[in-house]
Formats: sequence, C-alpha cells, structure tokens
Amino acid sequence: MKRFLTIITIAAFCVSWGVQGPEAKFFTDPSVPLEQSDWEGKKKSTAPAEEYQYKKDKEEEQPEEIKKEEKKKKKQRQRKKRKRSSAQQRKKFQFGLKIAYNVIPETETKVDGFTSYEKDLKGGDRYSVDMGMELIVNILGGHLGLGAGAGTILDYHSNIETTTMMYVPVYAIAKGYFLKGTSPFISLSLGYNVYTYFNTTNDDIVINGNEGGLYFAVGGGFITSGGLQIEIQYVMVEGAVTGDHTGYGFFDATFKAKHSHLSIGIAKFF
Repeated sequence: MKRFLTIITIAAFCVSWGVQGPEAKFFTDPSVPLEQSDWEGKKKSTAPAEEYQYKKDKEEEQPEEIKKEEKKKKKQRQRKKRKRSSAQQRKKFQFGLKIAYNVIPETETKVDGFTSYEKDLKGGDRYSVDMGMELIVNILGGHLGLGAGAGTILDYHSNIETTTMMYVPVYAIAKGYFLKGTSPFISLSLGYNVYTYFNTTNDDIVINGNEGGLYFAVGGGFITSGGLQIEIQYVMVEGAVTGDHTGYGFFDATFKAKHSHLSIGIAKFF
C-alpha cells in the first residue's frame, strides 16, 4: 500500500510539472484563444530566417519605388508643359504677311523690235518696296516649312522721265529652321511673275499688253516663337510689256525688264 501511494505521488508530480510553463495556459485556461497564447507566439517566432528577411527587404524597397514613381510623373508633367509651350513648339500651319524695303534695286531693260538696246535705271530718285503673303506648313518637328506665297514688287524711278513698274509673282517656298520655336532660318523661293505693269511719263511709249517671267529669291533671317520675322533676301524677277516706241520707231515691240534687289523686311506669322 505504501508503495502504491508513492507511485501515485510521483505520477501526479510529473503531470503537474509538464503544464507549469507558458504553454500550459491554453490547457489550464480554456478562455484563452489559440492565436492569443504564448505558445502560438513561440510558434510564429520559429519562421525561417529567409522569410523574415524577405519581408524586411520588401518594407525597405517600397519607399524607393514610390520615389521612382514620383520622379516619373514629374518628368511626364515637364514634357507636357514643354509641348504646350509656344517657345518649344512651332505651329503646323502658319499664315504670314510681309513687307520689305528694297535696297540697291537694279533694272535692266531691253527692247526687241527692229533692234535691241540695254539701259540701267540708275541715278535720280529710286524707291522700291516688296509686299506679300505666305502660307507655310511646318513638318519634320518644325524644322522644315513648305508652302506658297504671292506678292507685289513696286519699283519707282525718277530721273529725266518717271518710270513705275510692278511685278506680281506667285511662288513656292521652302524654309529651314535650325531650332524649335525662336530660331534662325534660311529660305528659298521659286515661281513665276504673272503680271507686269509699266507706266512712264514718256509720251513716245504706248503699252498695249504684258508678259510674265521667272521669279527667284533666296534669303535668311530670324523668327520668334510668337511669329515675328526679320529677313534679308536677294530677289530677281523678270517681266515684259508689249507696245510701241514711236520716238525710236519701234512698233509692236516687246519691252523686257529684269529687276533685282536686296530687301530687308519684317513679317508676322499667325
């Protein structure tokens, strides 16, 4: 009997010792949920070191990704702003009005009838102006402009007699821009003078018809992003009129003229 009591006492002691640690809460207190027990916490703490390091790296990478995204959005906003800016974007279609004063004008005339002669209109008072309009289509990112234009060249000369000539050219034009927006440029124009007007105070000349001729111009200048243009051009135009020169005995003759000048002008493109 004494031996039996000893065995029971030892067994009870072993059982009570096994549930005295923190894990015993779940067994001794049924109100404590499994996920809140210290045993569960210890179970979680046994997760592999690689999984813990992965979570830590993820938390550190997130702010860097946010910074990269913010930088990307900022660059996109800057690109849109530059695209909207007129200083960085030339209009695709431009219509311009231009006027120029012609310096060093020269006109060579020739009369074809019974004979020919040449005369330079020099000396005396000389005034020459150039007016016109152009329609330009800009391509290749605004670096090349192609279009058409029409103008009027007025040339007044007064010496012994007063002579007024007018040419009306229509032409194709190409413009090359070095920069977007405000930029220097070069231009080339080629066309045809569709109408020639000739008037003189010399009563011996009677005009009864007109003829056209070649038109050519090359130049360069500077244009702002707002469309204000300054240009220097060399211009050459040919024309002719038909009529009589009774003073020299020329009848049904053709009076040919070749006019050239260097012009300095301004223009406004819209």
